[in-house]
Amino acid sequence: LRRDSTPNLTIPDNNPIGVSDAINVAEDATISGFKVGVDITHTYRADLRVTLTTPWNTVIELQPKGRGGSAGLRGSRVPVVGAPRAV
Repeated sequence: LRRDSTPNLTIPDNNPIGVSDAINVAEDATISGFKVGVDITHTYRADLRVTLTTPWNTVIELQPKGRGGSAGLRGSRVPVVGAPRAV
């Protein structure tokens, strides 16, 4: 199962709310693991905080704010594995 999104949103400076995007999956499935790829253009990676919120409201931090110094966040693959869970 693969889902993509290309929101093309501008990331505001000095705004803790930032931007968000949702990818909805309508199929019933059991999740045993997943990979997330991102392509974010921004002047300083340490400004970015990237999280993933599951349907059961668990927040997974993919890129903590303050980590990394190069520009943007591109092509990162973050493998996240947890206990299988039906959605």
